[in-house]
Amino acid sequence: MSVPLKVYCDTSTLAPNIRDPKSQPELAALEQLRLHRNKCVLLRSRIVQGELERTPDDALREQLKADFDRLEGVLKNEKVIGSYNIDDHYGGSITNPLVQDIQEPEIFEEIYRK
Repeated sequence: MSVPLKVYCDTSTLAPNIRDPKSQPELAALEQLRLHRNKCVLLRSRIVQGELERTPDDALREQLKADFDRLEGVLKNEKVIGSYNIDDHYGGSITNPLVQDIQEPEIFEEIYRK
């Protein structure tokens, strides 16, 4: 049994964003990929979620969210790189994790330079 191909989706590959008549072949290709779930897995990331949440049109944002939810989440999407602590003079404290979604910084830097 072969391992399914992983397809990392961007905001532009969410079906409600494919509205231009010239882009209908891409929409058809996306639907074909969804039909072959045993051969490929369509994945989502938190970056895509952040982008769709900034959509000003409420109805479109809900459609994008529904399509986003059809995708599988990327495992180990974030890497904890430390924490940020805030203390006040009353003895209160808040700790926030510092995370990055870049798992392999060397590869990211190489791609970014190109």
